[in-house]
Amino acid sequence: MIRFIALALVLLSSHISSAQHPPEWTSASNDNYQSGSMMTSDHEGNIVLTAYRSSFLGAANIFTYKYNNLGQLIWQVEDETGVSGVYQKSRWINVDSENNVYVTGYVYAGTSSEYTTEIVVLKYGSDGSFIWKKNIANVFPSSLNLRAEMDSNDQLYIGTVSINPGFRLIKLDALGNVLFDISDATSENQNFNSMRLKGDRIAVSSYAGNGFQASVVVFDTNGNTIWSEHFESDGATDIEMDDALNVYVLSRELNLVESNSDYDIELIKFSPTGEFLNSHSFDFGSSVDFPSRMSLVNNKFTIIGAIIPQNGAYMDWVTLQCDMNGTLLWSSIYNEVISNDEKPRWVTALDNGDVFVSGQGGPGYNSLGNTYLQFVTLKYSNGIQMWSDVNPYQGYIGIVNMPDENCGVYVLGETSATLHHYTDDCNVDQVEDMSNASGLFNLTILPNPASDRTNLKVNSVRSMITDVVIYDLSGKIHGQLHRHHLAAGANNLNLELSNLNSGLYFIRVGNETTKLIIE
Repeated sequence: MIRFIALALVLLSSHISSAQHPPEWTSASNDNYQSGSMMTSDHEGNIVLTAYRSSFLGAANIFTYKYNNLGQLIWQVEDETGVSGVYQKSRWINVDSENNVYVTGYVYAGTSSEYTTEIVVLKYGSDGSFIWKKNIANVFPSSLNLRAEMDSNDQLYIGTVSINPGFRLIKLDALGNVLFDISDATSENQNFNSMRLKGDRIAVSSYAGNGFQASVVVFDTNGNTIWSEHFESDGATDIEMDDALNVYVLSRELNLVESNSDYDIELIKFSPTGEFLNSHSFDFGSSVDFPSRMSLVNNKFTIIGAIIPQNGAYMDWVTLQCDMNGTLLWSSIYNEVISNDEKPRWVTALDNGDVFVSGQGGPGYNSLGNTYLQFVTLKYSNGIQMWSDVNPYQGYIGIVNMPDENCGVYVLGETSATLHHYTDDCNVDQVEDMSNASGLFNLTILPNPASDRTNLKVNSVRSMITDVVIYDLSGKIHGQLHRHHLAAGANNLNLELSNLNSGLYFIRVGNETTKLIIE
């Protein structure tokens, strides 16, 4: 059942920015030593997450949970190596078109430090049943950063660092077969930071050399290197691609804004062929700026990071939003506790301008004088802080967040793999069940027939959230925009079609369907 939301514009007074907004519900594992790692949602609105235990605590296995949208546990599974002194840690989680769950992590030995020996991928059915496990050898022998992305054909791509300087990209099919396992030696990175999959392109980024260089490589989904760049910049902490397949790298560099501005946030743009196009810089006073993550939604970049004053005072977190031309739209600094650090960990941006940021703050003090690391979640609406939740007891660090189906947000905390749900009314003045309604949308596709890409124009009678689905005659889903926000009136969606075979397809928006012919 899909719920559509009509939005109303509400003027909010400034005192709302400090309002406390506790979670609607919280669910956690029974093990305080399990650390949440990553989460996603399936196509039925359920939440799946993965967690691990540190090896010095024992039972250092991979744990996977599935909850419904009320926070009720549907199933949980645990996987171990079965070998004494050999452990596993999860890093990423994905869901395919049939709601099967893929958990990606690594196998390692050691307690005080990690000696990594293999990448591990686990596949579970939508009911939690074990399907297969794949171990992949020859990995970088240290704590391993990696990311996994899934394409519309249910093929999994794993990005990480190679044993030698460079990136490694692995592709698995739905049966766990390795379709390719390649390393790109043109880059000089010695770590792995980020990866994005868009259409038939996979972009990866990291720092290189002594940390004052950055490396970016773009592959196609067949494993061919399209282009690579190694350039002076510190970090390359995140990467994004737009609909035209331009690549944007989030990094930092010394004194970009002024001669004494120290490290500034830098957003670098490359063309689809790797040509440098431009860069934009942001500075927040006499401080060292550490950008960490960004999100590209509705032609706006939302960037989070930490700033440290040059005098060595405590770290604060910063959130900013800019347009595609690098024009700063708004920025906000969070410094709840002056005498300690605040660090953002994850950002989610919605089409309607809402932004959710989760991370850590503190310490907080209770009546006994004890201190606790605080779990922090903030909501911004077009740059105004609408509410916050600062809690020293639930999760300790908010490591990742994602939107629900009704403009609220789920946040995964590190301690006890704690899952929180925050409701939000999105300035709603009406919420209706539209699952059986018709006539809400008018759909137009141009060009049609199409080959590589086309434009879907959706005229909506009201602002709402719904799914946009591409499927074939057999009913197989080939692409989906999950929980997509449609504004009242005209909405234009650019659809990438290069991975689809020729034939007849259908595009469904809510309960309205139209035909698409791919030549």
